[in-house]
Amino acid sequence: MPKTPIDIQRHTAEEAIHPSGIEIFSFDILYRHEVAKQMIFTDHRSSFYHIFRCSPYCKNTCTHYVEDKEVVFNNSLLFINRDISHKYPMQMCDGFIVLFTDTFFASTYEKIDFLSHNTTLFKNDYTLIPMQSAQCTTIVDLYLTLMKQRQPQDKTETANTIILRNLLHNLLMTIERECRARIPRISSLQDDEYYMQQFKTLLDEHYQTHKQVSFYATELRISEKRLSQIVYAKRGMSAKAFINEKMLTTAIFLLQNTTLNQAEIAQKLGLDAIYFLKFFSKHTGMTPARYRQQQEEETTSISAT
Repeated sequence: MPKTPIDIQRHTAEEAIHPSGIEIFSFDILYRHEVAKQMIFTDHRSSFYHIFRCSPYCKNTCTHYVEDKEVVFNNSLLFINRDISHKYPMQMCDGFIVLFTDTFFASTYEKIDFLSHNTTLFKNDYTLIPMQSAQCTTIVDLYLTLMKQRQPQDKTETANTIILRNLLHNLLMTIERECRARIPRISSLQDDEYYMQQFKTLLDEHYQTHKQVSFYATELRISEKRLSQIVYAKRGMSAKAFINEKMLTTAIFLLQNTTLNQAEIAQKLGLDAIYFLKFFSKHTGMTPARYRQQQEEETTSISAT
């Protein structure tokens, strides 16, 4: 009889991983951890994301159980979404495990909505990506090795956090491109969805340095008119307006969640300070400083009630 949600343990990031919100370790370390061994062999849910990388040299069959389904991931990457019931097999495989929270990932401004909207890697309960390309395999394993080397060694170490975030972003973007390259395109409607997703992925990666529609159209090998038609059909705005919206939402995120000043935020966006002031004022009706002040006043008012 399948377990009901109440029968399945749920583990939070605070209980299971480093306070920074990310951990990278090998399977053998997990299987030797006395506390972990009490949990991982039974069905459980986690409030964070999992990435499993099975070594191409692993002699065992690499398996994992996701929602009572056995998944084999030899020489592959296995992505498991948050709050999905899963468990480890008794037989250990050779490879790496990456655990991270959405808070860790989204706290970096340039990929605010990647996990929620843009990526196909965590769209379902799990995603299996075979490592078919030798070039992609080399890059992925290099990122994982670099991440492992910068893994925090104690509960208070945070010096490598920014480096780890960038490495994680680059890892996921590399795999995302590999995954999208395999998507068959059959109809015009599917083409539109494909190009829209590719446009968003490219924009996440290049918006700081490229703000013209022509750059993205060239990268996608379609005309600027075609790209704008696709974006309008999918989002009800032009491609240029979509780029501006990305800039604006990122600026708002930084104003609300960081102490960066106006010039620093402009630099993060790839703009000069004067243009940023005009851009933000045009789209919100107020200066960045006034917007931040208003948000602080609203927060203070809510706290006082």
